[in-house]
Amino acid sequence: MNKHASSNLKAEKIVGGVATDQRHDSAHKHVSGGAVYIDDMPEPAGTLHAGLGLSKVAHGVLKSVDLSAVRAAPGVVDVLTYADVPGENDVSPSNMHDDPVLAE
Repeated sequence: MNKHASSNLKAEKIVGGVATDQRHDSAHKHVSGGAVYIDDMPEPAGTLHAGLGLSKVAHGVLKSVDLSAVRAAPGVVDVLTYADVPGENDVSPSNMHDDPVLAE
């Protein structure tokens, strides 16, 4: 006879991580409106913002890029390309060399 065929199906007490009180350390702040989120904080003076140039073509071939207009735009501090990535331009977790940080 299997254990489920018994007429006594009394639940056993669960111990451990399941069904135990695991309150987040800042839960009270979140539910009371007292939590401070990143958008609530003032931006530090001199903060730099990054902008990405994205392709409109999936799996396209990048033949050339002229970034002179981007570099000359007001407020631009620097322009990063794959040539600026130190070491290997790859972040593939399987080391397959198929996930570049920036397009080449």
